[in-house]
Amino acid sequence: MFPFGNLKAQIYKNPTPLHDFFKSNFDSTIIYYRWSSWFPYPNYYIISKKDSSVYYFTYKSQYSKFKGLYYPADLHKKFSQEELKFKLTTPDTNRYFLPVYIHFVDRHMFWSRINSFHIWNIKETNENNTGCDIDDGGSDTYYLITNKGIEVKTFYAADFYEGCKPGNVYLINEIKTRDTILKAFGN
Repeated sequence: MFPFGNLKAQIYKNPTPLHDFFKSNFDSTIIYYRWSSWFPYPNYYIISKKDSSVYYFTYKSQYSKFKGLYYPADLHKKFSQEELKFKLTTPDTNRYFLPVYIHFVDRHMFWSRINSFHIWNIKETNENNTGCDIDDGGSDTYYLITNKGIEVKTFYAADFYEGCKPGNVYLINEIKTRDTILKAFGN
């Protein structure tokens, strides 16, 4: 049997050692996590503030983008094995946790812009009453971390629901937050 066949989806909604690390060592942290039912594994974009400095990190597998591609010398098997190791690893300050260089001016500019969309105060939305229906969309989850605690906010298929029934200020600000985070990381 293929090694991924029976792998249970583990959606990281509960704090992990990585989340606890940020809670203990930074003033405030935003972890953006894009996931879906077909890829629930951590793919974190992390922005943290300590005193007056802002730091950027990722926690993700470098091997997922090679899935399904053939490489000579059985490299595709090696990449699949490494991807499996990633999927079975609980997020922590391990080899998948890496700093990202962002120019000093941009670090503060992105932090300010992200916070201008009020992610800390955005309310999760209930899409059940919109009259719109989608079968399998992606989700945007934010871990908002301070030394006092960790708050989790998840938005399911935000682009779809905002397009179907426009004007929800919470979805608009979530989309702007997400897009700014991805732009900061060059995605």
